[in-house]
Amino acid sequence: MRCLLKGKLWFLESGKGSLSYYSFLDKKVTQVASLPGFTRGIDFCGNLAFIGLSKVRESATFGGIPLTPKKHERICGVWVVNLADELQRPVASHQQARDMIGL
Repeated sequence: MRCLLKGKLWFLESGKGSLSYYSFLDKKVTQVASLPGFTRGIDFCGNLAFIGLSKVRESATFGGIPLTPKKHERICGVWVVNLADELQRPVASHQQARDMIGL
């Protein structure tokens, strides 16, 4: 998922569980947030980025991605990241019954 906002191309790196942007001015990628799940979707409201997270199930499909070994950090839910100060907080999370969510 990609979005152009404030002169930056924002995108999710699902395998890392991160939110990053590409600066056309600096011509470089900057990671803004590392989140505790497989990033599934993103939407923006002002300076807030709402990100859907899913738990990564161990399988041949997801084997070897950076997020897979972090078992204790996997969360399914929605997180919000304030782009102004890069603070991140959970909005809603499901740690038991749910494995997947999407925006």
